[in-house]
Amino acid sequence: MGIFSKKTYVCECCGKEFEARSLLGRTLCNECEERELAKYANISGYIEYAEKMKMPNYTEQQKEEIAEHRDAILEKYRLTQGISMSELRDARYNYSHLSDSEAADILIRSAKSTVSVTLGSGYTNDFFVPTKFSRTVIDTEDVFAVGLVSDYKSSNDGAEALMAVIFTNDPYIPAFPFYYLAKLGFFEVVRSKKGRAATSLFFENMCPNLTYPVMDLKKLKKQIKNEGTVRGNIAYDRMMDIMQDANVLSGIFNSSKNNSSIDIRTEKLLEEYGYIPEYEVMKNLELNERGFCGHFWRKQMKKLEKAKGL
Repeated sequence: MGIFSKKTYVCECCGKEFEARSLLGRTLCNECEERELAKYANISGYIEYAEKMKMPNYTEQQKEEIAEHRDAILEKYRLTQGISMSELRDARYNYSHLSDSEAADILIRSAKSTVSVTLGSGYTNDFFVPTKFSRTVIDTEDVFAVGLVSDYKSSNDGAEALMAVIFTNDPYIPAFPFYYLAKLGFFEVVRSKKGRAATSLFFENMCPNLTYPVMDLKKLKKQIKNEGTVRGNIAYDRMMDIMQDANVLSGIFNSSKNNSSIDIRTEKLLEEYGYIPEYEVMKNLELNERGFCGHFWRKQMKKLEKAKGL
C-alpha cells in the first residue's frame, strides 16, 4: 500500500465504516462531520482554532459553554446608542435630505459602533475579534501579555511589519496575532523604534490587566524561562510552544494565512450587539470616494470637529 492509500475507519458518532486517506481531529464520516459543522456553526471558529492549535477536542458541554462565554463578553459591551447597517445604508442614499444635526447624530453613533480592523484582528477599546476564526471574541481585560515579532517577509521599504502576539486568560483563545505596519525612521533599516513604542502604548492603554510590559517576544520568552512560570492562564510548556511557533511565523502566526477583514458571520454577530466594521462605515458613507456623498460626509465631519473644538 502506498502512503496515500485509503484506510478504513469506524465513525465515532454513527458507528458506520468509511474510508479516508488521513484524518485530523475526530473520526467522523462525511455525513456526521457535516451534521457536526451545521450543529455547531455558531462556534465553528473556536473549533477550527482548537484544531489549528492542536488543543484537545471539546466535549458537548464545553461547546455549550464556549457560546455562553463569548456571548457574555459581547453582552457586557452591548451598545444601545450605536448605528445599524440599515441606518448606514439609508444615510448613504438619503444624505441630501439630512439636516446638520441629523448628520452629526449619524457620525457620532457610527464612531461608537466602529470596529477597527487590521490584519489578524478587529478591535474596539473593549474586545478583540480574530479575523481568521469566525465569531470569536476576546475581552481586552483577559489579555496578560503582548510580545512583538518583526515579520521581515511582509516588511517593505520605509516600514516594518510588526506582529503582536496577544496572550490571554481566555481558555478558548489563549493567543492570536495582531499585525501593525510601523514606519521606519531615517536612520532605521529594519526596526522601527517609534513604531514599537507606539504599539506598546496602544496595548498598555487598551489592556488593563497586563502582567508583563509589552516587549519583543524573544525577551518575553527569556523572562518566562528565567522565572520558570507564566503570569497568566497558560501552562508553561504550552506558552513555550506558542512562542516558538510565533517566533518562526508558523501556523496561525503566518501573515499570509491571516485575513484583513471580518467574515460575514462575525459581522452579523457583532451587529446584534451594536458594532460594525470600520470599512463598512467608510464604504457606506463613501468617505474614500470623490463623489457627492463622500464630499457631504467629509464636510459634516469637519463641522462636527469644529463644533467640538478639535
